[in-house]
Amino acid sequence: MSRRVRWAGGTFCMLALLAGCPSGAKAPPEIGNTVPVTGVVTLDEKPLGDAQVKFHPESKSGFEGAAGITDASGKYELSMITAPGQKKKSGIVPGKYQVTVSRFRLKDDKPMSEAKKDENPTLSGVHETAPLETSFADRTNLSYDVPAAGGTYDIPLKSQ
Repeated sequence: MSRRVRWAGGTFCMLALLAGCPSGAKAPPEIGNTVPVTGVVTLDEKPLGDAQVKFHPESKSGFEGAAGITDASGKYELSMITAPGQKKKSGIVPGKYQVTVSRFRLKDDKPMSEAKKDENPTLSGVHETAPLETSFADRTNLSYDVPAAGGTYDIPLKSQ
């Protein structure tokens, strides 16, 4: 590569950095103060481990909400969903949320983490084991209003 091409490329990159975001691009939203939210998810009165709990904001405030994964005892703790490469932020912004719970499993009830890297999960018998009425944001019947103090939100589910 010629010296002139390298210089021109370097100059372009420097100008792009100095210019900031391209016009029309949005900077990440300012999340603000978060509050702790925890709880326990049960299915038919038994802890539901390895499930994803997601709080979807009802207002379109520019952020994606918060999520957590349940442990073997069904306990979850929310963290804000941030852009790729950003550090997770514990808790959630107070507000109104629709809540989903999903738990995808491989055949033989194995967790998704046991899927082989070269295996297509949809061809491996992946299925949802949480009730469908709580698995999708457009169907869920769960909603919570998180106050400024945060709180504990236990989620008792029943099999279909």
